[in-house]
Amino acid sequence: MARVDGASFRVGDEEFVYLAVASSPPLLPELTAAECEVVALVCQGRANKEIAAQRGTSVNTVGNQLAAIFGKLGVASRFELVELATRRAALDPP
Repeated sequence: MARVDGASFRVGDEEFVYLAVASSPPLLPELTAAECEVVALVCQGRANKEIAAQRGTSVNTVGNQLAAIFGKLGVASRFELVELATRRAALDPP
């Protein structure tokens, strides 16, 4: 989630708003944005073929990304991946 802090000021009849957006730290900082997207889709129960279709990549690319994700996170299965992602999400509520 992003946090938005803002301030406004006036110049004559015009009101201007300044917004500063700060991202919260990712749940899986060891992964790239693309890998995090794959994890999110796995957590939704999507198969590699569905993930590939949604992301516009090949099934082989999804398989390679999952292998990299498993290695980076030290998990051996989709189940362990979902379990880890769920645990981390529970530790960082919105």
